[in-house]
Amino acid sequence: MKFQKLLLVLLVLSLAIGSKFAFAQDEETPQEEMTMEEWQNRFDDYTAKKNELTGKVAELQKDKDGSCKNIRNKKSRCKKS
Repeated sequence: MKFQKLLLVLLVLSLAIGSKFAFAQDEETPQEEMTMEEWQNRFDDYTAKKNELTGKVAELQKDKDGSCKNIRNKKSRCKKS
């Protein structure tokens, strides 16, 4: 009997907590309205940032490849000696 009561209490608690989280997700956060010009400006800024970061990634990839090549050359020289 005690086990059934404990199981019932746990079930009720889990339903109460689960419903709280389910309803909390339904609430929409108010978002500011943007004009088309503001949207375009923000889009252009993000595009510029993306292009800048893509360039940095390419530069870092070249550095990494150069370092790996340098390490391979040093390892091959060590094996020859």
